[in-house]
Amino acid sequence: MHTYNEFTLFLARENLGEALEYAVNACGLDPDEFMTLFINSGFASLFEGRDCVSVSYRSGTENAMEILRRMKGMTEFPPALDGEIKAVYWAGSILVYYQWETGRPYRDILICISMKDIIGMYDSFHEAPESKFVDIMEAIIARKDGSGK
Repeated sequence: MHTYNEFTLFLARENLGEALEYAVNACGLDPDEFMTLFINSGFASLFEGRDCVSVSYRSGTENAMEILRRMKGMTEFPPALDGEIKAVYWAGSILVYYQWETGRPYRDILICISMKDIIGMYDSFHEAPESKFVDIMEAIIARKDGSGK
C-alpha cells in the first residue's frame, strides 16, 4: 500500500532528484553525505509518508538549501542549476520510486547500498522500466540483510 498517490510520487521524484543534484553538483557535497543529512534532518521521514506533499511543492533546490541550513549551518548558497537531467538527478528520482514502491525507510535502504552505487547504476538502468530497478534493489538488499523484504 502506497502512502501517497502517483501525482505526489511524480512531485517527490522530481524534488529529491533536483535536491540531490543541487547538493552534489552545485554545492560539491558527497552524495552519501547529503543523503545522511536528508535522513537526519527529518526530510526523509516526510518523503516516506503523507507529509511528502508539504515538501514536494517547494523546489528540490529549496529543500536542499533548507537541509543544508539546518544540518550544516549554511547561509549562502550557489545559484540553482539549469535543470539538466543527469545521473545524480536520476538516482534521487529512482530512489524515491523504490522507497514508494517498497515502503522501506530511506535509512534502511541506504544502509544496504550507497548513493554512489545507485548513481553508478545510471548507465544500466536509466532507460529500463522502474520495475527492473526495483528487482535489482530487492536482490541487493536481500543479499545485504538476508531478509529479501
